[in-house]
Amino acid sequence: MGENKTYESDALNPRYVFQAIEHELLMEIATGEVNAQKVACKVLASRGFGSTGKWVGFAQAKKEWGVS
Repeated sequence: MGENKTYESDALNPRYVFQAIEHELLMEIATGEVNAQKVACKVLASRGFGSTGKWVGFAQAKKEWGVS
């Protein structure tokens, strides 16, 4: 996380990404039971965004992110 980076809004600031998450799920992420990076990859693929952040379509996004 870029400590000196500024963000247009709190919604884009990674410091605040977990604020609305229930503590049970946050504990699972913190202890490694849930892999937040893997979840993010699946969500991006389900939106059709490839590894460069550009729309590539669902099938290509799944391939780029290595998810099924």
